[in-house]
Amino acid sequence: MADSELQVMLRVEELLRHIVKLHASAILQAELQGEFEKKLYELTGSVKREDILKKLKCSPNRISETWSRWEQLGLLVKDGKSYRKVA
Repeated sequence: MADSELQVMLRVEELLRHIVKLHASAILQAELQGEFEKKLYELTGSVKREDILKKLKCSPNRISETWSRWEQLGLLVKDGKSYRKVA
């Protein structure tokens, strides 16, 4: 790949990230109303599920349901058995 093609691809990636952040910010604002949601989102992708359960002292179903909803909204992407943030 030529250097100029790489630069164009990097610029496109940068612009796509910006668009995703703009789109996700409104959804995030609506979704992160409570302390549970804020803490769960903060920990998602950086802490193991078992550790999240211990820190938030909640049921596994509550986490799974929240992550599933966020995936449907486009805030998370399933990465194997775990989730990672899009924005």
